[in-house]
Amino acid sequence: MPKKVKYGIICIVILTAYAFGRYLQPAKIETKTETIVKEVEVIKRDVEIIKERETRTDGTVIEKEITRDKSTESRDTNKKDQSESLIESSPPQMRLRADVGFSFRDKDYIYGIGFEKRYIGPISFGLWGNNKEQAGISLSIEF
Repeated sequence: MPKKVKYGIICIVILTAYAFGRYLQPAKIETKTETIVKEVEVIKRDVEIIKERETRTDGTVIEKEITRDKSTESRDTNKKDQSESLIESSPPQMRLRADVGFSFRDKDYIYGIGFEKRYIGPISFGLWGNNKEQAGISLSIEF
């Protein structure tokens, strides 16, 4: 196998591996989290005052005041978490390609390279050239 063909195959394998790597990149993931906290506070006041009066045999009077607090406080806290994930995948904006062919008239291999850039939606414009001193522009569309 000629040396040019070996180099051409190596270039195609490298470019194909790079393209698959770019294609298989993880998509852009944006996560939005919204937390809603609702607090309910219930306070119940119940105070009991007990007054006791004690009279002793010697004539002394003792008064006692007992305060009992039966207040209850309760707090209910409800938490609600909402999470939403938005996955956005954008296609690559530029493309580099390698061309390999065979000229039956000259009995020689043809090697080329091309570059394309996305401009409007799926429409791309580009430039190309090959080893036969030919060059041009390209227009492509993805579907």
